[in-house]
Amino acid sequence: IAHNRGPEAAKLLSEYIHTYGYANNADEAYFLLAKLYEDNAAVRNIRESLKYYHKLRQQFPFSRYWAKAGERIRYLNDHFIYVR
Repeated sequence: IAHNRGPEAAKLLSEYIHTYGYANNADEAYFLLAKLYEDNAAVRNIRESLKYYHKLRQQFPFSRYWAKAGERIRYLNDHFIYVR
């Protein structure tokens, strides 16, 4: 998300998910929102990111983002949640 418009993008993606939760491309919206919460400093929230990655995997098992979401979940858990 360019030009540090993370809060606006998060709001729009959340509204899209709320309105079109099971639409054909809703899985992409879940992935983008999770990635936004992971990467964008203005809205960074690792737990929210994990929440949306998990929702994507639960609600869209045949999504092209399913495997990538699993990779991100493992990475975030290993490096931010269950740090030893």
